[in-house]
Amino acid sequence: MKSAYYRRLYDKVVYMLGILLLWNFAFYLGRYPEDFIFNYFAYISFPLVAIRWIHYFKMKMHYYLTDLCYYSTILLIYHVHFEPTSEAMLRMTFLFSNGCLAVSIMAFRN
Repeated sequence: MKSAYYRRLYDKVVYMLGILLLWNFAFYLGRYPEDFIFNYFAYISFPLVAIRWIHYFKMKMHYYLTDLCYYSTILLIYHVHFEPTSEAMLRMTFLFSNGCLAVSIMAFRN
């Protein structure tokens, strides 16, 4: 019974934090529409990935974080903040973000 109560409480807290992040995102996107999305994405990605890494490390599943999507996210943050005018970086980021996903959808019939 204690684990069921804890699980329900955990789900409620995570749901509440998710809704607060969504409201926060919507407010600041309306307030600062020109450059907010890039900064918000960069600042929120690192804590969320760190929390996921800790959670996966406890379950001994931390090697799942070597997936290509995490590398493409890091590449996207690097491209937006450090090399925003590089056309080669734009193409590479776009292909990593979309090309592999399109191929995997066809390959795995998802």
